[in-house]
Amino acid sequence: MVADKGGAILIVDDDPEFRGDLLDFLEGRGYPVFAARDATEAFRLMQLHAEIELLLTDVVIPGSINGFDLAAAAGRLRPGMKVVYMSGYAAADLIGAALPEPPAILRKPFWFEKLHQVIGATMALPHARGS
Repeated sequence: MVADKGGAILIVDDDPEFRGDLLDFLEGRGYPVFAARDATEAFRLMQLHAEIELLLTDVVIPGSINGFDLAAAAGRLRPGMKVVYMSGYAAADLIGAALPEPPAILRKPFWFEKLHQVIGATMALPHARGS
C-alpha cells in the first residue's frame, strides 16, 4: 500500500473512462481523490470535502464555464487552491483565454507518470499561483 500524500485531488473531466483511469492511477500513488464530470459536481464536492487542495481540470468541460473559469471560482471559494490543467487543444488554441501565470497545462494525451511529476511539484508549492 502506498502512503497517503495528504491533501486531496479533485479531477474534473467529462470523459468517464479517462476520469476513471486518472482516479485509479492517483489513488494507486496514495492520493485521496474525488472526481467530477462538470463544474456543478466539482463545486458540490469542494463544499463537502475541505481536504481538497488541488484541482486537476480539463480546460473544456460541459456547462457554461471552462476549466480556467472553474479554477478562478474555486480559488475564490477556497483560497490557496492549487490547479493543474489538462487539454487536448494546442496551446495556440488557448491564446486569449485568461491564463494564470504560468499555467501548468498538460497536453492530452500525456503519460500518467508526467502527471504524477507535475502534481508532486504543484502540491509542493507553498501557495497557489495568483492567490
